[in-house]
Amino acid sequence: MRNVHLNKISISNARRFAKDVEIDFGKGATILLAPNGTGKTTIFEAVELALTGSLESKLGNPPNALIRDGKSELDIRLDFDDNLYCEVAFRHGQNPVLKGDHMRLFQDKIDSAPYLLGLTHFLDQRGKGWFVNSEKNEAGDSLDKLSIGQGLNKVLSKRTSITRVVNQEITSLENQYDKEVERKNRFIELKMERDRASSDYKLVPLESIFKIILQGHRLVKKESPEIQLSSQALSLFLEKTRVLLISEKDSNTKLKIKHSSIESKLKVYKENTLSIKGIENDIESNEIKTNKLKEEIKELKSNVKSNEESKANMVKDQDRYKLIRKDLRVLDEKRNEYQKVIVDIQDLKLQFSVKQDDLTVSSKELDTFLKLKREHEILDEEINQVLKKKEDANELYPLQAQWELLVKQISDIEEKNLPNYEKKKSEFTKERNNVESDQVKNKLQIDQTNEIIEKYQEGSNAIQSSVNNISRYLSDDQGKCPVCNTNFKPEDLQKQIKIALELMNPIAHKMTHAIKELEDEQKELNDRLTKVKSSIEEIDGKITHEKATIDDAKSKLSVIIKSFPNCSNTSIALQFILSLLDKHAKTHSLLQEKKVALKDMPSDITITETRIKNEKNLIEVEKYKRELQAKESIIKVLSEEVAKLEIKTKGRQLDQLSIEISELELKIESSTKLCLDNSKSQEKLQKELEALQTERHKINTLILELKSHQNQIETEWKESELQDKPSLESLLIATKKTEKFQGECNASIKDITEAEQQLVHWSKAELFTNLNKKIQLECGDRTEVEQLKYLISKTETLEKKILKINELQGTMNFFLQNVSSELQQMNKYVESINEPWGELLQRTIVNSRFSTGELLKSKTFRNRPIAEIATSLNGNNIPVSQIASEAQLTDLQLTFMLAMAKQHHWTPWRALLLDDPTQHHDLVHASSVFDLLRDYISDLDFQVMLSTHDSQQANFFRRKLENDGIENKIYRLKAGNDGVFADLV
Repeated sequence: MRNVHLNKISISNARRFAKDVEIDFGKGATILLAPNGTGKTTIFEAVELALTGSLESKLGNPPNALIRDGKSELDIRLDFDDNLYCEVAFRHGQNPVLKGDHMRLFQDKIDSAPYLLGLTHFLDQRGKGWFVNSEKNEAGDSLDKLSIGQGLNKVLSKRTSITRVVNQEITSLENQYDKEVERKNRFIELKMERDRASSDYKLVPLESIFKIILQGHRLVKKESPEIQLSSQALSLFLEKTRVLLISEKDSNTKLKIKHSSIESKLKVYKENTLSIKGIENDIESNEIKTNKLKEEIKELKSNVKSNEESKANMVKDQDRYKLIRKDLRVLDEKRNEYQKVIVDIQDLKLQFSVKQDDLTVSSKELDTFLKLKREHEILDEEINQVLKKKEDANELYPLQAQWELLVKQISDIEEKNLPNYEKKKSEFTKERNNVESDQVKNKLQIDQTNEIIEKYQEGSNAIQSSVNNISRYLSDDQGKCPVCNTNFKPEDLQKQIKIALELMNPIAHKMTHAIKELEDEQKELNDRLTKVKSSIEEIDGKITHEKATIDDAKSKLSVIIKSFPNCSNTSIALQFILSLLDKHAKTHSLLQEKKVALKDMPSDITITETRIKNEKNLIEVEKYKRELQAKESIIKVLSEEVAKLEIKTKGRQLDQLSIEISELELKIESSTKLCLDNSKSQEKLQKELEALQTERHKINTLILELKSHQNQIETEWKESELQDKPSLESLLIATKKTEKFQGECNASIKDITEAEQQLVHWSKAELFTNLNKKIQLECGDRTEVEQLKYLISKTETLEKKILKINELQGTMNFFLQNVSSELQQMNKYVESINEPWGELLQRTIVNSRFSTGELLKSKTFRNRPIAEIATSLNGNNIPVSQIASEAQLTDLQLTFMLAMAKQHHWTPWRALLLDDPTQHHDLVHASSVFDLLRDYISDLDFQVMLSTHDSQQANFFRRKLENDGIENKIYRLKAGNDGVFADLV
């Protein structure tokens, strides 16, 4: 399919855009010029949404943020060549609905279109989604959408799952094989074990064996257990009985040893018993003496305590009386101080009254002076305001005159200048239309003449070809014509041949001259059209200037009219000024009369002296007031203290209280002496008690030692399973009984050992029977020979299956190795973009670090495609996003996109949609970018849509395109009342 171009985009309600905004595109370049925030990026997002139905990576899904505020719907339509179109209808909260020829534009790449457009068509203003900023996995997935090795990557992505399934199948077969081999070996082992278990022993009845074991069991335990008569059950019963007998035999042996040990200690036990009885009599005598002493000490302690309590009460009363005596002395002092303060307060009250009268007089005099001064100041202020208003009214005269001038200026422009300019513009517009019509006719005539020349040329091509061949093979110094044999100079001969060729077709020669005349005429028409357009622009400038003058005059007029309320013309404004002046004059006269009627204003010195006098009186009053308050506070405190002291003393007299204190001192001294005598008697008795207690402690220690030794002998006696108290007779009876039981145990153990051998014979016989049953169960309906053959054949079948699947695994591994090898070749093909990319970078980026070496490295890692954009720095590969500036990153992404767009033609729409690609560039740097875009338009038939906020860069790019005759348009985005619209410049 041949290349197609985008002709028009229609946008309704996208962000700030108005309804039904249309932008016509050309085959060359379309430039969108607007300040930041106007809506340049919105146009690119609208194009992407109409092509893919999604803006998930930018605005989420669904892209509700793209719908204009206050609206619920968004419609976008793209019209291409050959009546192709792409359309999207999006309603708030729903999924976008696509219509149109998306399949014809993207064919089998329609699912990958959102990713591929980012590689070859769209350059976002935001760098977040750029390929050069991508992570390794994300970049690899994006390149995989180009379908260079997409099929191989899909195969390789299944490598792990396929390998896992094959390995699982192999493991399953090997497990089955191992189980069957184990089953075969087990069958062979069962046969061999059965043959070994066959014997010809004579078996003793199980009942007889049970009786022998039971006899031994009853030696230890009296009950008879219920045991099944089988060799296995009897073996367990035999083992249990033998363990019990051996355990009981060992216990009996240990008991015999203990009896021997106790026999030597029985004599000591008897002697200790007699000693303990004598010591217990000594303890009883000691306890009687101790109790008597304790009673005497207790009585003395009670007397001492009683004397101490009596003494303490007397000391307490003495202290209380002393405190009361002290309070009585303080009370006399406070009463004297109270009387003195009462006298001082009376003197202060007389002086305070005199000072208050002086303050009242001075305050009244000061208030009178200040009131009079304030009245004079208010009148003066009102008079000044009236005079100011008169001055303001006089200043309205110049404004009224300016009003008249502005009205006249607006009238002249609207009635004379503007109609003349509009008439001239209409004449020039008519002339421009005529010239454009003549241009179209002249162009049509030139095209028709060229077609006629081409037809005549076809007829004379053969003759001209022959003559050309003759002239081509002439030597440089030949002067003789090979056709007519006329002699010429070598250079004249070539001229004559050329003239002859032209004369061979005289009609074409004439038409060529006619075309030249038509082209000259076309050039004159172009010059004439340029002059007419220049004149129209000049008149438009004058009209704009006159309208701006009117707007400025009206603006000034609106400001002036605000100074003349309710005035519709200059005459009424003049009357307004005169009425203001008359009103202010009358008000001034009234205020002057009021001022004359007042008393003379007191001077500042008089007021200051009066204020100082008043302040002195106020200070004196405050001083006496504070002193009175202090004295009253003292009186209050003294009253409270006297009242408290009177309550505490309770009307006691100081002399009587002193006598009572002296009597208490004599009683305390007598009590102290009595306490001392009792304490000495108590100490003497305490010493006697301590001597008895020491003696008792020694007796207790001795008896504890004897009883401890006795307890040890008794404990050992009980541990030897002997009854009652330790005695030689009981010990001899127990020893004989132990020896008898040990003999019975030895005989029973011997009988059980013989019975065990008989049970071994029974176990072998039962083993033969059980093994034979297992073999028969395994064989089923087959004989033993047939079963063995069946098991061998089954293992051989599984072994063949394992060999076959191992061969398949080897084939699969070989295939996957070839796929990996092919992917390496594909990665080399992907990396081949580095050479054209580097050439483009050399034209844009000054830093050679990015323009030399391979930036893109593509490979497969863990069965997934990955790609990395990095450059060498200090011997290490560093991602370009970590070291490149914003301008360099923009150039890296742009040149990568240009190289990819040139190499991969996955859609017939070859276009570059660049959202402000030079936002970080100065004009010199931007020029190199514009040169690249110009070459892509002229040499490769790319369509370019570029946005910018810089009018200087937009005009510079336009001049470059116009100099090479490349079609271009500039649209300026403007914000109006209904939203943003596009205006063709």
